[in-house]
Amino acid sequence: MVKIVIVGKIFNCRECIKIDDEYLVDLSDAIDKNQLFCLNESEVDSGKKVFRPREEMLDRSKFVRSNQGDEELLFFIPFLNQVDLKNMTMIGGENGSSPLHVKLYANQTHPDFSLLENTTCSMEFETVENKDGEIAYELKPNKFKSITSLTLIVTRAIDSDFSKIYYISFVGTRTKVNFY
Repeated sequence: MVKIVIVGKIFNCRECIKIDDEYLVDLSDAIDKNQLFCLNESEVDSGKKVFRPREEMLDRSKFVRSNQGDEELLFFIPFLNQVDLKNMTMIGGENGSSPLHVKLYANQTHPDFSLLENTTCSMEFETVENKDGEIAYELKPNKFKSITSLTLIVTRAIDSDFSKIYYISFVGTRTKVNFY
């Protein structure tokens, strides 16, 4: 059972979510992992490991961690199809290493940390520790409609000098298949 945070309210749902006559699904298989990358990860390609199917969300053997003394992580997440993103789930690390502040940018090309200074994000929010993946953050539908990529930047951790993430997933719909 997953809880969705919508303007301060928490709703329970099953594997497939129905909102306004639209069925939403886990989009982990819509991510192009060959093109996905993470900046400031302490271990090369460990950022790819956190994007897994929902049934693997509690696997603590796979994680990404930022470099010591620098809480920022940047994920470039390209999709195989155009997608509408409805919500995001993130399971962060323990002992204050879970992300606290996240910024999302839709459809950026060749992103790096200069986005923080030079570009207005599509959405930003603060997260809470979510050790069991029971909380999903609602995304603004008008900002994440028919997107081909998403850049996610963790700007700081709750109470640590590094960030650690075990799992990230998105729920939504595929709007156009094979746009390449």
